Amino acid sequence: MGILNFILKFSTYAILKGLIFILLILWITGFVIHSIFPESAIFTVLQPFTNFIYGNVCHQLPERSFILNDIHFLVCSRCSGIYFGAIPAFFIPISYLLKYDLKTLFGLAILAILIDVGIEYFGLIDFNLKRVFAVGLFLGFTATLNVLKIIYIEINKPKNEEEKNN
Repeated sequence: MGILNFILKFSTYAILKGLIFILLILWITGFVIHSIFPESAIFTVLQPFTNFIYGNVCHQLPERSFILNDIHFLVCSRCSGIYFGAIPAFFIPISYLLKYDLKTLFGLAILAILIDVGIEYFGLIDFNLKRVFAVGLFLGFTATLNVLKIIYIEINKPKNEEEKNN
C-alpha cells in the first residue's frame, strides 16, 4: 500500500503543478496576445475586458510597460517579470525544492523589490524597464518555488497515525 499511496500523492502533485502551469501560460498569453496580433478583431473587441481583468492586478502605466508592435503589454514590466519568472520554477525537480530553505530566497526577493521601489520612489535612480523586469523575475521565480514546495508538502502530509508510522 505504501508505494501506491506515494504514486497517488505524487500524481496529485504533478496534476496540480500542471494545471497551475497551464493557468500561468493562459494568464501571460492574455496580457501579451493583443501586442502579438494587433490587427486581430477578436482581441480588439476583448481589449476592454482584458484591460479590466489585468487592471485589477497592475497599475498598467503605459510608460512602465513593454511595447510590442507599438502596443503596450497590459501589465507593467515588474508584473511581466513576476509572471515570466514563475515559468522556469516549474522545471525545477521537487527533490531540489525539498533540499533547500526557499523562504530565505523569497525573503531576499521581497527585499530586492522593496529596495528597488524605495530607491526609485526617493529619486535615487530613474525607472528602468529592464531593471524592474529583472527584479520581478527574481520574485516570480522564488515565489513560485515556495508555492510548489508548500503544495507538495501539504499533499504528502500524513493524514492519520497509520500514515505517520509508515
